[in-house]
Amino acid sequence: MRRGNPPHVHIARDRSCAKFWLDPVRLQATGGFALPEVWRIAKLVGDNREVLHLAWIEFFEDADNGINGA
Repeated sequence: MRRGNPPHVHIARDRSCAKFWLDPVRLQATGGFALPEVWRIAKLVGDNREVLHLAWIEFFEDADNGINGA
């Protein structure tokens, strides 16, 4: 698994983007999203944190094993 980069997700729409750490869920960076959108995204990330965290781990375990080419 990747070291030095905590589990996180990137959210992008048009020219807007945000990055949330997953454990604990917190906003790391945002650009272009209105504050109510950031709150809604934060709630969605929080509500789905476990699934997102497991997917992040699986993705990078596969990458470290040369499976997904990341």
